[in-house]
Amino acid sequence: MRLYIVILILIFSSNLNFASAQAKVSVIFSSDIEPYRQTWEGIKEVFEEEKVSLIYSEFYLERQKPDLIFRQIAEENPDVVFTIGPQSLILAKEKVKNNPVVFSMVLNPEEIINSNITGVSLDIPIKVKLKHIKRILPYVKRIGVIYTSKTIPVYKEMLEECEELGFQLIGKEIRSEKEFKDAFKDISWRIDSFLMIPDTQIYFSQSIKYLLLEGLRKKLPVIGLSSTYTKAGAFVSFEGNYHDIGSQVGEIALRVLGGEKPENIAPARPRTVQFSLNLLVAERMGITIPSDIIKESSEVFGR
Repeated sequence: MRLYIVILILIFSSNLNFASAQAKVSVIFSSDIEPYRQTWEGIKEVFEEEKVSLIYSEFYLERQKPDLIFRQIAEENPDVVFTIGPQSLILAKEKVKNNPVVFSMVLNPEEIINSNITGVSLDIPIKVKLKHIKRILPYVKRIGVIYTSKTIPVYKEMLEECEELGFQLIGKEIRSEKEFKDAFKDISWRIDSFLMIPDTQIYFSQSIKYLLLEGLRKKLPVIGLSSTYTKAGAFVSFEGNYHDIGSQVGEIALRVLGGEKPENIAPARPRTVQFSLNLLVAERMGITIPSDIIKESSEVFGR
């Protein structure tokens, strides 16, 4: 009788271990771009390292109808839904209620998330950016920023961090993109660099184009939000390492699969920060960049 019980326990334990070594997930891509693919590779690598077999379905918003995507997800009932990019998270908030959602590649996700949602944002801590600015642009003392009521908390955090690190922050609050040009003209003569912050009420194609051209004309280095901005004419941009963001997302997902509730896991920020440089912009502004900093950059434009 005892032997029979021991055998049952062994079989039951074995089944538990086998079950815990598998995870059924759905991943929704906002679009099929390389940074999103890198993030997904980082997620899969974490599961592989932990020897957890992934059974997954991939969905792409730019070529599949959202209603069909979420209908299939509901039918599959995955253990975790991954969203990569902002649009997929916005839709998942609306349509996924009974499954945990782990997001990535989103700026300012606080307004989007629900109790069943957690993940890793694209927001780089202000202090990290300022420390990099101090090293790459040691002459910079006065930083300009334009913000709206939506990003007042970001501006206040910048004020504190700038004071601690010896920068003077010169800011201007506006209500919409339409006021951007006048605001920039108002502060541009008082600053020696300009820092973009994630604010969807300010930055559209026209305001970005104006900022980059005026920054070049006035020899004010613009600090962008990603390598896309650097390529377009920003002097430097800081962003997370996409593969490592995926690793962070994978680690959070494993915690969820282990029984933790998403609402008890605070959204994380990127733990690995990289930067891109535009050497042509640097040359036109008369800025000399040390060779070791150029080597350290993740991407270099305008060689």
